[in-house]
Amino acid sequence: MGIVYNTPKSIQASVTILENLHLIIEKTKPEDVTTDIMPMLFFSFDGSTIQVQSAAVVAVGNVFDSIAELSIRRMVLPKVKMVFEKNITDPKIVQNVLICIERVMDRMERAQVMEEVLPLLANVRIPDPDITMRTVRIYHKMFAD
Repeated sequence: MGIVYNTPKSIQASVTILENLHLIIEKTKPEDVTTDIMPMLFFSFDGSTIQVQSAAVVAVGNVFDSIAELSIRRMVLPKVKMVFEKNITDPKIVQNVLICIERVMDRMERAQVMEEVLPLLANVRIPDPDITMRTVRIYHKMFAD
C-alpha cells in the first residue's frame, strides 16, 4: 500500500488522491491508514505547489475523524497555519483553511485554540461574505465553549 502513495506523482494525481482521501480511508485497514495514508497527507503540506497544499487542507477537513488528536495539535494545525500564512490573500485557500479549522477545532485543547486559532482569525482580511461568515462561526464556536 505504501509504495503507491510514496511514488512520485504529478500535481494533478496528488490533488486527486487528496480530494478522494476520505474514500481511500474507508476502504483501507486502520493500521495502513496510520502507517501509510496519514504520513502521505502530512507530507503533502510540505509540497512545493499550492494546489497540493490546498488539497491537503481540504483533505484534513474531510478525514479529521481519522486523524489522532495529538496529530491534529502537533502536525495538522501548524501545517494548516503555514498554508494560510503563505496565501493570506487567496480567498479560496483562506476559505479552505477556515473550513478545516472549524471542523478540527472541537478536537483541540482550549489553550491551543486561543493561542493559535485566535491570532489566525485576526489576520483574515478578505472582505468576502463567505469568509466573513465562516470566521464569525469560528468565533461563535470559540466563545460558546
